[in-house]
Amino acid sequence: MTAAGELARAAAVLVLLHGRGHEPASMHELAERLDLAGVACVAPAAPANSWYPGRFMQPRAVSEPALSHSLEVVAATLDDLTAAGVDPARIVLGGFSQGACVVCDALARRPRRLGALAVLCGGLIGADDAEVARPAAGTLAGLPVLLTGTEEDAWVPVERVRWTAQLLAAGGASIDLRIHPPAEHRVHDEEVDALRELVRGVAGA
Repeated sequence: MTAAGELARAAAVLVLLHGRGHEPASMHELAERLDLAGVACVAPAAPANSWYPGRFMQPRAVSEPALSHSLEVVAATLDDLTAAGVDPARIVLGGFSQGACVVCDALARRPRRLGALAVLCGGLIGADDAEVARPAAGTLAGLPVLLTGTEEDAWVPVERVRWTAQLLAAGGASIDLRIHPPAEHRVHDEEVDALRELVRGVAGA
């Protein structure tokens, strides 16, 4: 992790969770693609490169206890940044694919003040209405959320992305929903551009 002093001085701090089968380096590469000065990146590592074993639309029990542990990693990382002197309003929590699902679920289940949330090709976790987190009205209090998906994606159906947008909006989030034409399952240039603008807003650039 970047030194605490550097994090506290950064214009914005990205907390980015990688996808299944990827490594933290992929998130540092994403941060570099933003090409923004004064922005730090913290990229936690999942055990064996996977945050949970099942698919995100399967029953949550399939992915326990790994899923709960991953949600705690998110909470602990945010708590550590705050303890290091980072203003939560300067933190952008985000991730790609499996990592995006984890950060989205973490904030929906335990809303907290942050600068923004970036869910790149992901959505809320759970098999049905009873399992999917529904943040209470107002708990997300205008939080800027970038939420992306790709048509015909075998891993993340756009219907779940759109439903996630509705649930987060009902919790008070300000949603920027972007659904892209069919393409490879990766972070595309258009998503990088959208994330750059989101981070600039948080950093005050």
